[in-house]
Amino acid sequence: MKKLLSLLGAMGMVATSSSVAVACNNGTSVKDLSTIKTADLTVAPTANDEAAAKKAVLAQINAKLSVKAVETTDVVFSKFSQATSAEKAGSIVATAAEKSTLVKGTTTFVLTFKSAEASSKTELLAQIKVKNSDASALTEDDFDIASEPAISATAAKITAKGDKYQGSVSLTYSKGEASSKAELSSVIKTLDLGAFSFSESTPSKTELLAQIKVKNSDASALTEDDFDIASEPAISATAAKITAKGDKYQGSVSLTYSKG
Repeated sequence: MKKLLSLLGAMGMVATSSSVAVACNNGTSVKDLSTIKTADLTVAPTANDEAAAKKAVLAQINAKLSVKAVETTDVVFSKFSQATSAEKAGSIVATAAEKSTLVKGTTTFVLTFKSAEASSKTELLAQIKVKNSDASALTEDDFDIASEPAISATAAKITAKGDKYQGSVSLTYSKGEASSKAELSSVIKTLDLGAFSFSESTPSKTELLAQIKVKNSDASALTEDDFDIASEPAISATAAKITAKGDKYQGSVSLTYSKG
């Protein structure tokens, strides 16, 4: 017991010493922005706008000068120049606010260009299916994204793999707003509907929907208002292509079946 009390006493002494040391640090001199090393004056914002540039610069100032400066109170910004490419960096001037108690001086930061994020394999596949009805059965296991040329914000080359496809294709695209619609293929995953009864030589929309639900539990909420039967290729006694409509789904799927 005596030893424990001795230990606790020593801890108390350390804590007291620490408090004194912190108190002394409050008198640290104001840091000069111009003393930040040249190598540390280049920052990489998360976007190419002024707000992202200010955030990145403030973080760099605080990290390199060991302060907690904030905009307006301690640092004011001017002369923002946006980065427009990897070859053309931007810049922004950071100046200490007149009444700041943390920093003084002024310096200019270099802003690296933030390129648009390349599409993921999953996103590419989804859009391929939207634009290519014959690709409804394509999966991520059927292709790789080529490394040469590297995928970019506007183009990608994909190369077949596995035992179903061969060759490669070069794709182009642009970044748009994310769609809130689900892929029709996400609820109709079993494309072979098997044998079922239909009254005419080809199934009606109602009969087709009923069999889709029999084979696809995820399609339980699907209604006739959510899709149209495509006219090209025309529906037959063994196959049909359906295309999404309305505001719930997008894309299309090709179905096969037989009359039972």
